[in-house]
Amino acid sequence: MKLRFKITLMVTSFSVLVMFFMSIFYGNYLLQDRYRQTSKRLLEKSYDLAFYIEGHLLDDLSVVKTIQSAHEVEQELLVSNAKYINLSKQEIKDKLSKLNKTWMSKIDKNDPFVKKYTDNKLANFLKKQKKVSPGLYGEIFITNKYGAMIAATGKLTTLEHDYKYWWKECYANGVGKVFFDDRGFDDSVKGYVIGIVSPIKKDGEIIGIIKANINVQSLLSYVLKRYDKKHEGIAKIVRTKGLIVYEENTIPLSARVPKKLSILLKSLKSGVTDIKISKHEKIAAYSPVKLSLNRKDIIFGGIKNSIDHKLGNDGEIWHVVIEKDKDTIFNKVFEDMKNLMIIEFGFIFLLAIVLFLIVDRMSVPLYKLSQIVKKIGQGEKDIKIEPESNDEVGELAISFRDMLKNLDKTTASRDELKQEIKKRIEAQKELKKKDELLIAQSKQAAMGEMIGMIAHQWRQPISVISMAVNNIMIDIELDGLKEENIKECSNEILEETKYLSQTIDDFRNFFKPKKEKETLLVQNLFDNTYKIVGKSFENNDIELNFSGDGEQSIAVYGSELLQVFINILNNAKDALRDTQRVDKKVTISTCKKKSNIIFEFYDNAGGIKEEIISKIFEPYFSTKDEQNGTGLGLYMSKMIIEKHMLGKIWVENRSDGACFMIELPINSKESSV
Repeated sequence: MKLRFKITLMVTSFSVLVMFFMSIFYGNYLLQDRYRQTSKRLLEKSYDLAFYIEGHLLDDLSVVKTIQSAHEVEQELLVSNAKYINLSKQEIKDKLSKLNKTWMSKIDKNDPFVKKYTDNKLANFLKKQKKVSPGLYGEIFITNKYGAMIAATGKLTTLEHDYKYWWKECYANGVGKVFFDDRGFDDSVKGYVIGIVSPIKKDGEIIGIIKANINVQSLLSYVLKRYDKKHEGIAKIVRTKGLIVYEENTIPLSARVPKKLSILLKSLKSGVTDIKISKHEKIAAYSPVKLSLNRKDIIFGGIKNSIDHKLGNDGEIWHVVIEKDKDTIFNKVFEDMKNLMIIEFGFIFLLAIVLFLIVDRMSVPLYKLSQIVKKIGQGEKDIKIEPESNDEVGELAISFRDMLKNLDKTTASRDELKQEIKKRIEAQKELKKKDELLIAQSKQAAMGEMIGMIAHQWRQPISVISMAVNNIMIDIELDGLKEENIKECSNEILEETKYLSQTIDDFRNFFKPKKEKETLLVQNLFDNTYKIVGKSFENNDIELNFSGDGEQSIAVYGSELLQVFINILNNAKDALRDTQRVDKKVTISTCKKKSNIIFEFYDNAGGIKEEIISKIFEPYFSTKDEQNGTGLGLYMSKMIIEKHMLGKIWVENRSDGACFMIELPINSKESSV
């Protein structure tokens, strides 16, 4: 591929990559920002709508207060109250009970007794007020101060009302408060209603109570239509425990909001949350209708069920909830990002064309230089190179010109190069031969030491066998040979022979090469070492101890590591043999360091002289005479530990002797030392 194409492709690819990540970052930022903005707008709308509903309820209350202020209302209440004023409480109770039984026994609404209350002067006045707002009101009725109904727009369930919760809340022991009765589904009007109950006063004293049942669906549909189609989301009115009071195209009190939202509504505060409805993720903003939070002069509430209604308010308030699908936010952001990326790719395309033209113009001098280099590579030297510009390309041309001038001076001949390579190969072969010689000498030295150890191991068994044979010979000469003596001596000879055979196996395993690492317990390494050097140490009165975690496993070349251990222990044994100490001992200990294990070999032979301690790992360096030392043991030990096992070996003097330390990786193929 030509240079101009490569540069254009690289820059274009980089631009696309940058644009891609910037688009992801910006898209995420835009989505979060739209989410925040939408949440803020929905919260503001829910607050405004709650305020508007409160205002509308207060407007309806004003209408009810206007009705109760009519002269006809006051006049009829005074007349009705006068009929009870001289009666005792029991007489009033009996009279109301009798009237209520008669009322409830009348089924026909045209019965003269019923029409006495539904077709009197005050009742007809209430009916006229009801017609002013058709479809808004259910029943409107008035009771006197004793709870007896005196006028109604229709046949109600009962005539007596002084025992009902809404009447008591409104009467308030004679103080009088407005009570909004969130009664739920009312059988008398076959729909959801809220009753506005207001005390009627004269000279500060309650003379009666008016109640106007308002059709909630009619009221709230009118209010929510003001939240026109331009606004976002779906608005609904919800009670604190989650029942939906009103939602377009939904039967009142037939559905609930998700549990998560109903829990948040119990805080009686405004807020925004995420909810899930029928697998759709939504944002929900909610605000309480403050009128329903109760005020000094207004109470909002109800009871769950009574004789003439069900699903009433259970100590709850109203909340405005506005929901919006998250998908609409995502789709809008996606559309914006799609348009942005079209613009970005158009820009990148134009950039690629302009870049290609610029690079094409810049690459002409480089192309000429490349042709000159080809000719130089083919052996041509009589070439003129002249810089065509003062930039980096011109400097490159000058460099090529100078290189061509100095080419004969700096190029070595092919024969000289071959000769140099040959010398290096010969030197490497010589080094390899020296290493092989060192290894062979080390093996011979190790073989000699092993033979000495075998002699130590066999000395006692051979003595036992010899003694058993002598005992048999003496018994034969004294004519005292017995069968049990022969068996006893034979068993001793057999046991010692087995020991000799096992010793041969142990030493043969030591010399058996193993190409793969094996996982061994530290205790097994110590046991194998003791089998080989133990007798030699015992014969020289040297105590050999082991301390550490014997159950720790390690991946090593077992026989090679055993050779290192034996080299170190033999040196310690030789050093202790030259001392006059009585308590000669060598201690092997282990400790774990991260992913490595450290072996310590500590003797009490007095230590190594400071002037030679730095040389003991060098080849052919020995403190022993020529017959007892080759100077290869510690050198080979260092080679095995550091090159074969990727570990580390070093020595230091301590209080009463030398301490050799070996650090090896436990499991990994590479050391971390």
